[in-house]
Amino acid sequence: MRFAFLLAVAAIGAAPSLVGCGQTDEPVVVSRGSLSSHGTARKSEADEQARQKSATDDSALSEKARAEKERAEEEARKNDPENVVKAVADPAAFRPQLDNYMKSFRDEKNWTHGERTPGELAGIWTPDDGSDKQMIFEVDGMPGTYAERFQGRVVNGIYAISESGKVVAVARGGGISIGSHTRLQDNVLMGPHGPRPLVHWRRKPMPQ
Repeated sequence: MRFAFLLAVAAIGAAPSLVGCGQTDEPVVVSRGSLSSHGTARKSEADEQARQKSATDDSALSEKARAEKERAEEEARKNDPENVVKAVADPAAFRPQLDNYMKSFRDEKNWTHGERTPGELAGIWTPDDGSDKQMIFEVDGMPGTYAERFQGRVVNGIYAISESGKVVAVARGGGISIGSHTRLQDNVLMGPHGPRPLVHWRRKPMPQ
């Protein structure tokens, strides 16, 4: 009887461990290092997003500043008293440059500095390629003078025409020096312009 009692007590004492199998009352411990690494990752991502936003903002500001600078430069050119079509004050100062350029066209002869006949070239000539360029001859009625207007700029100079109708010109202005050549045929000027080997220029009346 005593032995049976001891067995019952032993069984009761062991019961909690069997009932509690697979369970625990101990608190769950979370690694601080794991939380720290996740927090660092989130912070790095936020920093990268902020950096990218800052770079985008800086780029937008840079584009705006560049556009404003270009507008200011364009206005300055327009308001520059030298950036206007006008007869050069001293055509002789351009003669060495023009004479040297004429040597490039060895097949041409009997050059005339200015029109061969009155009204032959006087006026504004525009190309058929849609560009804004203009060539102006006999500027302000002054024989042998020439000017070009392009991209908001103006250069002034002189020209000559050969016996066969080859027209060569030189002009300077705003730090730019240019030389151009065309041929006059049937009241049309023909010659290269930019990447195009042949462009036709037609005349409109000189403004009064």
